Amino acid sequence: MAYTKPKPLPRPDLGAPSVLALGSLGLLALVLLLSRFMTFNAATESKISTLSPLFKLRLRVFLALVKKNFGYEPLITSARRTAAQQAALHLLDNRNPAPNLARPDTHMRGEAADIDFFKDGLLVLGKHTPAALWAPVVAISDGLGLTWGGRFHTKTGALYADNNHFDGR
Repeated sequence: MAYTKPKPLPRPDLGAPSVLALGSLGLLALVLLLSRFMTFNAATESKISTLSPLFKLRLRVFLALVKKNFGYEPLITSARRTAAQQAALHLLDNRNPAPNLARPDTHMRGEAADIDFFKDGLLVLGKHTPAALWAPVVAISDGLGLTWGGRFHTKTGALYADNNHFDGR
């Protein structure tokens, strides 16, 4: 069973314009307002440093909003991947895309991160946490125009929930 690009789903109505509608100045203003929430643990900072500049900024805003609203500390478990790393993941589970150097996937381009969230040292949201528990966090990611892996489907249409995956497609 091979991976296929997820079908686009309608974004939820958050009752306010999305951050994308604010444009660059709006995103910059949001970064300034959230700056005190934008420092993360060393492992997460190390992974963030590998990401593409625009996705890095959007991800920092997303993580800061989650931290501010819910008190969740993020731990990025995977970010930019080499072709060899992607190939190894594909061998473990063929729903992960095989590396394609002509058309690299979002992790290979530095435009994706797999993120677990902790509160008081306990895992509250991870890859195998039921999708319904992710809803408040996903509402924030949707408002930033990020794609959540909990909506992925295989080529046959079966749900392939990668609940801790977020990317900037």
